[in-house]
Amino acid sequence: IGAGPGGMLFCHAMEMHRRDLKEQGNETALANIPTVSCFDHASGPGGLWRFERAAASPLGTARKDASNLEKTDKPSNEASHMYEALWTNGPKEAIEFFDYTYDEHFGGVALPVYLPRQAMFEYLIGRVTKHCPDFFEKYMKFNTGIESVRFVEAKNKFEIVTRHSLTGEGNTKEYDKCIWAAGMNGRPMIPKSLVRMFREGGFSGRILHSSDTANFQNDVKAKTILLIGGSFSGEDLALTAVQCGVKKVYVSSRNDNVVSWTAAWPYDKVEVLERQLPVRVTDNGRCIQFARAECASTEHYVPGNEIQTELRDVDTIFFCTGYL
Repeated sequence: IGAGPGGMLFCHAMEMHRRDLKEQGNETALANIPTVSCFDHASGPGGLWRFERAAASPLGTARKDASNLEKTDKPSNEASHMYEALWTNGPKEAIEFFDYTYDEHFGGVALPVYLPRQAMFEYLIGRVTKHCPDFFEKYMKFNTGIESVRFVEAKNKFEIVTRHSLTGEGNTKEYDKCIWAAGMNGRPMIPKSLVRMFREGGFSGRILHSSDTANFQNDVKAKTILLIGGSFSGEDLALTAVQCGVKKVYVSSRNDNVVSWTAAWPYDKVEVLERQLPVRVTDNGRCIQFARAECASTEHYVPGNEIQTELRDVDTIFFCTGYL
């Protein structure tokens, strides 16, 4: 379940094992290799490494439009996508495949220590299709969501109910094994209480998640924006916003996180509200007030009583709060 890196690389391992056994002429072992079906409700492979505006993505992975939280506190039911400016947070040397090198894929071109999203995505696709051009047709079933998984003890099998998102056709089938390969980042994590607070306070600007960046330049150019969340996505989007001509970026971070480690920001356009949480909206939606974030328990923070910062005339809010 899941056609991101986990699902793709498992199917690739099975394909390589099958290929090795064929070359050895080991028909007995070949007969014991299971048939694998990989389901994903997205329209193409890659999981969070996909991006909706990647026109060159294989199998039509681009989606028509990114959802946002405008006038609602409900996150998108579509497949999650990372923002275009994503970079790996680990050095490339630690994630190079032994059987498919960077030189082989990129042709010896010099690469940065941290790979950008599109390069990482294409590298993954290149590896799994190198010896199997029809890899995705052979293993993947896209636009197919999982409605239920039930282990039937009497049969020692998994009963899995799927539904095609385009045709609505449902299907029930039994499997010997079931592998969860969708990771821990299935849907954008958006604090609903904060969205309600902004809307009920009269904030009329756009509210989005960091994955909804199809129109990022229009959402930030010459505008004042607020990023809620101070980890890697907050840092990436703050820098990207500066490149796109933002007027001012404020980053609300509940603790000493990645953005707090940056000593200086380009053109002094980024201000970090360290250990501060938004608590209310006043002045008909024009003013957002922040209080100090106090640690109530491990990874749980609550706002204090004293207002520390007031921001006026924020145009766009991005939740850089990760995924469920």
